[in-house]
Amino acid sequence: MPVYTKLFIAFFFSIFLAINMVRRAWSKNRPFGTFVSDMLLLGASIVFYCWSNLQFVLFPICVGLICYISGLIMDKASSGKKPIMMLFVAMELLPLLSYRVIGLRADLFSVPTGDMIIPLGLSFFSLQAVTYTVGVYKGEVDVEKNPLIVLLFISFFPCISSGPIARAGKLLPQFRENKTFDYDAAADGFRLLGWGLLKKLVIADNLAMYIGAVRGAEGEKTGLALLLAALLYSFQLYLDFSGYSDIVIGCAKALGFELEKNFDHPYMSRSIGEFWRRWHISLSSWLKDYVYIPLGGSRVGALRRNLNTLVTFAVSGLWHGAGVTWIVWGLFHGVCLCVENITGLGKRADKSILRVLWTYILVTFGWIIFASNNLHEVFDTVIAFGKIPAEIASIAMGTVSAGGVLMIPHGFNLILALIFLITFLVISVMTYKKSGVEMIKARGPVIRWSCYLGLALLILFFSAENSGEFIYNRF
Repeated sequence: MPVYTKLFIAFFFSIFLAINMVRRAWSKNRPFGTFVSDMLLLGASIVFYCWSNLQFVLFPICVGLICYISGLIMDKASSGKKPIMMLFVAMELLPLLSYRVIGLRADLFSVPTGDMIIPLGLSFFSLQAVTYTVGVYKGEVDVEKNPLIVLLFISFFPCISSGPIARAGKLLPQFRENKTFDYDAAADGFRLLGWGLLKKLVIADNLAMYIGAVRGAEGEKTGLALLLAALLYSFQLYLDFSGYSDIVIGCAKALGFELEKNFDHPYMSRSIGEFWRRWHISLSSWLKDYVYIPLGGSRVGALRRNLNTLVTFAVSGLWHGAGVTWIVWGLFHGVCLCVENITGLGKRADKSILRVLWTYILVTFGWIIFASNNLHEVFDTVIAFGKIPAEIASIAMGTVSAGGVLMIPHGFNLILALIFLITFLVISVMTYKKSGVEMIKARGPVIRWSCYLGLALLILFFSAENSGEFIYNRF
């Protein structure tokens, strides 16, 4: 049940109405009302998962039960908690690691794996479970005695398929709170939901039409087309994933739950280090807390610190996919960050637009590796870039058309897609230091409702004809 479909919108509004009716009906007995609404959410989460992936529904249930048992055992243990914690963390990560090892072996040795499909959200709820087990071990998270609440934490439908990766210390207590309907929070949630739909359906999916046509074209591809496709893919991926994040964070907020922000203007970063503090924040912070810091973090010497960085980014690559290209992509970012650390570039306060552009170029090159099926495809793309000067000269002399060199597919309006993208970039600059939701709320009712109407009309009339699944659902 993709969250950008009419089916999900109907599903979500049904849950929204049911939960708030329960909260109002038991307003005088809020603890019981909270329990009933939590069970409604758990049931909705299981239905959501079964609708998308019925054959794998036991995965989140088993991980949730392992997570729950880990807390009970550590709560009873008077000593030796660390080995217990490590054992349960290994159990929680075992399904994910198994899929990655099988996939990596197949990629390295060309071993057929058949139609291997990774369970929906496995890469996300497995990491989420770790935050509970480690949190209980460190005394940062209270042990939850109710297994259904732990299952709800693992399977919470707004974030089970592609995050954000919620921390147990922040999300679990929210399920214990006696909530009432909050109009302002619900309105903010719906605003985020609409903005996310616009980013996904109107901008990202229209860019995907051009990118898919160039990459899927038979025969030799032009360098200019591959370059434009690579530049636009950076934004497609960002708008697709951040659009998803806005939708699910908005849904959670409307229901009364706060999920952490997952993106914060990453393409306005002035270094790779800053980029990773702004891109997929829930994963970046998880890797820092559960991989980088346990390896020694920045508390060790320079050589060891850089090695820890490389290992962390290699893990990030493997988390994204079981293949050589994923690991190379992760190591590419790790090497860039090590160079910044050694040279001090990542700590400079220079706000030059050139540094923003340079960071974007590095990240975009990384996305070429990220999106390629193998390293041979990466090399072919880079070699094709060498043809660009000759292609530009041909266009200037009039021997070929710009549309032909750019491989614009029939019926695709590249100009309109770029107008949408540029408009989004202008809005991004405007909202760099101030929340867009707060800016809209501060306006008068005429301007505010005009924006809402314009948003709805854009989604209705300019959504891509064939919307694809969220890119990060594959991970």
